[in-house]
Amino acid sequence: SRGSDSTMRAWEAATGEEQLVRVDTTPDQDLTLSADGSEMIFSKEWSQAVEARADLPKLVSRLPSAGSPAPPALVGSITFSADNQWLAFATFNGATVVNVPRRMLAAWLPALSGPRHHGNEPTVRFTSDGKGLFYCQRDAGLVRVPLNPQPDGTCLPGAPVTLDAEKEFLISDMSADGRWLALTQRTPGTLKIIDSATGVTVKRIEGQPELLDARFSPDRLFMVTETTGLDLPSETDPKLWSVNDWKVVREFPVGPLGLLSFSGDGKYFACGGQLGFKLYTTSDWAEVKGLPAVVSHTSGDVPSLSRDGKMLAVGVDARVHLIDPATGRQFAILPALGNNGQAARPCFSPDGRTLAVLCDDGTLDLWDLVELRHELASLGLDWQDSLPKTGTKL
Repeated sequence: SRGSDSTMRAWEAATGEEQLVRVDTTPDQDLTLSADGSEMIFSKEWSQAVEARADLPKLVSRLPSAGSPAPPALVGSITFSADNQWLAFATFNGATVVNVPRRMLAAWLPALSGPRHHGNEPTVRFTSDGKGLFYCQRDAGLVRVPLNPQPDGTCLPGAPVTLDAEKEFLISDMSADGRWLALTQRTPGTLKIIDSATGVTVKRIEGQPELLDARFSPDRLFMVTETTGLDLPSETDPKLWSVNDWKVVREFPVGPLGLLSFSGDGKYFACGGQLGFKLYTTSDWAEVKGLPAVVSHTSGDVPSLSRDGKMLAVGVDARVHLIDPATGRQFAILPALGNNGQAARPCFSPDGRTLAVLCDDGTLDLWDLVELRHELASLGLDWQDSLPKTGTKL
């Protein structure tokens, strides 16, 4: 069927269950099923007309925020520790720490200051050793909070230590070696790089109005910045800076109001904006073609690239698309299971075995990608590379 929303859907006749969705179709596009129903011709494009009926309780764990329900921060809202043991996510009401292997809430840090309003949301990043949390709020400055693991799987937050008392900044990123933190100020617009151990300012760049996001390349040779575009005289594209001289060396034509991600191996860079979404290879900054249209033509996409560069997760509205960065081919689509899944924020664990998806209602989904791939493999739908053994510890 094709609906008035220009979306084509394939249904299973016996059960009435929706099996496949293609958005942004046009009246001249046709859908034809093969005789045995195993394949589908869609406007001369071949797709599999089978969707895995996944065992969701086994594949995904849903965890609420430890505080009262609230939307998450736009930037700096979700982070894993380097050892894959802990995850922290921030909402307007505070930060929740999760024990990843045990899939349980481990700690709660209330907001550093009030009142609750846009731009004053908390932002978080784990320290490089995973024993503490950098915690920042615009009206309170930046602190480092020790985390003390307990025998029952929880962790006890220690007394916060002020690292940078200057207000109006939020955490955007931490360099791969853990030495630098990138802090962004939206108004009047400043990028500040500080030493994560001492809080000393390494670099400060003024004149970046409505600065939204900033990301280090893994080798720390480049940084990319993005703005909200609000109240600016013209649309502003993300900018690539050379860290050696802090000069802009190129821009990416996706427009403002998007988020950024480098793969951990440094091979790929993804960026979204009001004009769409693009993926690049960093060796020559060539654009990767072949991305699904619903990803490349949608504004407001939220990307996350795995550390090994083998998978790209893109949050588009209430779904997360898993994509092969080398070819643009789509592996799978995961639903955001929160009550309001709009602008779902995906984030890979460092070992690539868990995908965290933070929803707009402040709930967190933890997808077990090892189990997911075994579910797909049982139906002949797994992608082609090494398949981890089921039951492997995270």
